[in-house]
Amino acid sequence: MDKNNVVNGYLINILGNTLIENSFIRGRFVETNIDWETGPKTPDAYGIRIYSKDCLLRNNTIEIISSGHSSGTHYSLFGIYLMNLNTTLTNNTIVMHNATGYAYGIVVRGSNNTISHNNITISSQTYSAGVNLEMVRFQNNMVNNNHVNVTASYGSAPWGNAGVAYGLEMLDFNYNGGAYSSSGNHPYNNSFVNNTIVGSAGQIYGIEIYGTGNTNLIGNTINITGRTPMGIGVIGANITIADNNIINNGTHNRSEPTADYLEAINTGLYTSFTSEVIVMKNNTITSINGRGILVKASNNANILNNTINVVGHDYAVEVTNSSNLNGINNTIENNTLITTKHTGSRAVLAPKNNTVQNNIPMEIAGYTLEIDTTEFTVGLKQTVSSTIYYNDEVARNINKGKVTFKVNGKTLKDSNGKTVYANVVNGTASIEKLTIPVSWNTPDTTIQAIYSGSSDCEKITGKKESVNVILQEPSIITTDVQATSGGTVTLTATIHAPVQVNSGKVVF
Repeated sequence: MDKNNVVNGYLINILGNTLIENSFIRGRFVETNIDWETGPKTPDAYGIRIYSKDCLLRNNTIEIISSGHSSGTHYSLFGIYLMNLNTTLTNNTIVMHNATGYAYGIVVRGSNNTISHNNITISSQTYSAGVNLEMVRFQNNMVNNNHVNVTASYGSAPWGNAGVAYGLEMLDFNYNGGAYSSSGNHPYNNSFVNNTIVGSAGQIYGIEIYGTGNTNLIGNTINITGRTPMGIGVIGANITIADNNIINNGTHNRSEPTADYLEAINTGLYTSFTSEVIVMKNNTITSINGRGILVKASNNANILNNTINVVGHDYAVEVTNSSNLNGINNTIENNTLITTKHTGSRAVLAPKNNTVQNNIPMEIAGYTLEIDTTEFTVGLKQTVSSTIYYNDEVARNINKGKVTFKVNGKTLKDSNGKTVYANVVNGTASIEKLTIPVSWNTPDTTIQAIYSGSSDCEKITGKKESVNVILQEPSIITTDVQATSGGTVTLTATIHAPVQVNSGKVVF
């Protein structure tokens, strides 16, 4: 079957229990805009629509070719759109190419479906995705033993978004971001197992999970290349990430602006906004120019028995906090951790109230002084702290001496120009409620701790650590007033910004 320049409708529309096998199916389609707000959330034309349940597509070759796009922005194309239950796609070769906008290979908006042993290749200049499970409350879908190859450009879409690619995705349209809770009608009991995912794009995600529960991500092989490759990134609850083999070939370790739900940053595994159990175990991760695991604004993650090798970055595992989730009660133990700078537990960067122990190989270094936090937000009051270690353990026996901090080579001072000292207590020294100045927001900002020395320990000069400085988005808050006809009212608006605002106008 071969059809040219489909603008509206489908190449194949399945309305009943159907078997399609051993067929060659090819179509050329015009990419059209999706109405994500009030419409059916689909383009006007796509390859195969499976409206019925209990269908089987087996041993087919399906080729979807873009023949151009409509006007406007965010034009898209679906290869296969699966809308119902109990359908199996197996042993098919699915190819989508020549796309310029959003190219989705397989979109699943239903439950109890199986996608297995397919060879899926999706390419687009702007956005490519292999398999998407999406919408609300979908459950019991299995995606296993597929080979997925996704590519997009290293440039930007005409509307400004960076080129991005995704191997496999689960997206809950009911979840609107922020701290995740498993209560409510979220997707659950879905699995990505034993898939091979390869790809290249400016920003690329091997597997992305956005707002699901009871999810299994097991035995996948991921090899991706980009500026900010993320092997597996999750927001959800009761997620198991186990026995995966991940290779991240990244360009740098910084975060990039993105339109995605998850941060664009170079890491093997990632979780954010999660306070319910995430298990990361028995994974093998090789990360070039990025960390192995990043736990961001999340609690209660268990990181166990992983093997992580990092080239071009100092830490294998990083735990950071936020205002609503403190980065606590995470456990990092029994891992093999090797980075450019550290090994074992010294290759973990985490705040207090996390368990870091029994990671190998042990780094023999005597007393060292390290910065505890390297991510700061301009305008916020934050804690700057450092910890003295003896080999891999915190030197809690040190309770004398003081620590000073240098940012970009300049010693931190108070408003009177006096050096700020932090007393050492149980091996840790902290300056609390320090307002982060905008002057820290410069390229290649560094922070360094210096211990004065005491009868407990000689003077230690820590290494300069790179700092990630975030600018808060300005916001405006208005005050409610009561007005009467002919009366006079005062309208008040307060601007919250990382720096003081003394110019400009507010229009009501």
